Amino acid sequence: MISSKEHLSKAATLHKKGHLDKALAVLALASNAPDSDHSVYEYRATIYEKLGRYKDGLNDSKHAIGMAPDRWQSYARSARLFLALEKFDAAQTMINRALERLSRSEGETTTKREKLEELKTQVERGRRRKVKKAYHLGKLPVESIVMIFEELVADNPNQVLKVSRVCSQWRQIALSTPFLWQNLVLGSHKPREKARLWLEQSNNTIHSCAVGDRWGSLPPPKDFPWHGIRSFQVEGLSALSFRTFCENNGSPSLLSTLSFTCKNSGLPGKDDEAKAYWLPILPPTLRHLTLYLGLLQWDRFPEQLTSLSTLDISGDQLSRSTEPFFDLLRQNATTLETLAFRVKINHPPRTLPTETDELPLLTDLTLSFPHDAEFMTAFFHRFSFPSLCTLAIANNPSGIAFSRLVTPGGPEMTSNPNPVSFLTSLTLSSSASHAYDLVIFIQHATSLTSLSITRSGPETNELIEALADPGYVPRKVGSSSVPCVGSAPLLSLLRAPERKEGMLCPGLTHIKLENCSDVKTGALQRLVRSRLPPLPSSNVDPLPGSDGDAAVKEAVVSIAKIQELVVDGCAGIDARIIPWFRENVEVFSCVYMSKKESRYRR
Repeated sequence: MISSKEHLSKAATLHKKGHLDKALAVLALASNAPDSDHSVYEYRATIYEKLGRYKDGLNDSKHAIGMAPDRWQSYARSARLFLALEKFDAAQTMINRALERLSRSEGETTTKREKLEELKTQVERGRRRKVKKAYHLGKLPVESIVMIFEELVADNPNQVLKVSRVCSQWRQIALSTPFLWQNLVLGSHKPREKARLWLEQSNNTIHSCAVGDRWGSLPPPKDFPWHGIRSFQVEGLSALSFRTFCENNGSPSLLSTLSFTCKNSGLPGKDDEAKAYWLPILPPTLRHLTLYLGLLQWDRFPEQLTSLSTLDISGDQLSRSTEPFFDLLRQNATTLETLAFRVKINHPPRTLPTETDELPLLTDLTLSFPHDAEFMTAFFHRFSFPSLCTLAIANNPSGIAFSRLVTPGGPEMTSNPNPVSFLTSLTLSSSASHAYDLVIFIQHATSLTSLSITRSGPETNELIEALADPGYVPRKVGSSSVPCVGSAPLLSLLRAPERKEGMLCPGLTHIKLENCSDVKTGALQRLVRSRLPPLPSSNVDPLPGSDGDAAVKEAVVSIAKIQELVVDGCAGIDARIIPWFRENVEVFSCVYMSKKESRYRR
């Protein structure tokens, strides 16, 4: 009988000649020989490795290790085979075992150890490459992937197209999930084809539709699912087409959000006609209404609107009395949460009411109209806002608002000690006020976290001084450096609120002062420095009977650090101090002028 060594020698000869299949056949005979040992399996594993049959090679390496567990060569070969199969943990284990046995062997050389270390480097490199290419999202359940896609599409409905082009799995999920296609936004690129695609993929169910000025791209009314529309956005001449559609077919029964932009195109001239003209587009189901009309001609607002949560009205001018607008607010007093009014008032109210109505749920208020103190006075005398969180005033004297918000019953009445305690954001743009009014108002706004002022006078620097120094009090009258609305501050009769020692607005973290030429570097630097956390090594005198570390911790928690400071267009900022601001404020911006302005001034 031929021994295994003779078979092994013959297989080696065939291997050198390139006859690998014949060599494997001979090695199969050698493995069945009575004197077969580990060398037969090691050699056959080598041939399997060359042929790319890595699993067969691992089986032979396993047999070789079982026969000769102290030999490092079989472990090294197993490591190479595991690496080829991208089983990096197993390959690392085999390399470590090979290094252990190599250290115990008598024939250890530096070259052998270097080869094993190089193999270890290849394993780490392959592991990093696999992590970069790994498809982690594919391990999630389909339901979780759909939820992720839903969040993505909520911000931009067109993202569903990009999602469907990433890979076959994403495409299959996107095309088989109809509610990802329920928000239709028509643009300038093939709007008709897009509308047909969205209707097909959504199973003819559209909940939100923004047609812009492309009404003609929509299918006929009988082919479009108006019964499911909850949100609709239309503008231009398409707005008139939508009004005609509502007149003939009725408004969508589930419509709760409407954005309507129309600048006088085809509007009737008489007030009675105008009132009846707009009634069809305003169903009682509306919760969110955005109107942008060139000329507001309503003699009275529709009485069926009684559950508005958001009301945003913009226009060039209001041709008639403001009483219809006030009536609309009263109709929705118990539901209104967000109000924005940006209209030029032609006929402001001349008389003040004897009673004040409350808007208990209103949290966001935006007012912008060209310098109409009479309307501001009437508006803030008619309504109070106990839950106000965000206030934005533009192009109007803000002192009137400050006076009525701080003392809803007038400066002589102080029944509510802090009516604006919930206010977290204040935005003033081209809004003149007395420095004293502004500071007193800020003292009451104890929860303020965001302050934005644009195009203001010296009162802004006075406010910065007050925010930096708790003991600073601006003068009421008699100073040319302090602007006045009228002859004296509107809050001059009101005593500053009693408060504990400490900074104004301790939670203030975001400040934007844009195009405020009177802002000074020193005041701004003192403001930022006053709100920096104390250093660990600073000497803090603890209160009697209290722990010193606890006092320092309480001071750090109670006063927030300024996280964002924007002073664009403030020419009074010294450029030499900008590096200090960048070091102590996380987000800092100081752009003296835009490129366009710089070219103009040259």
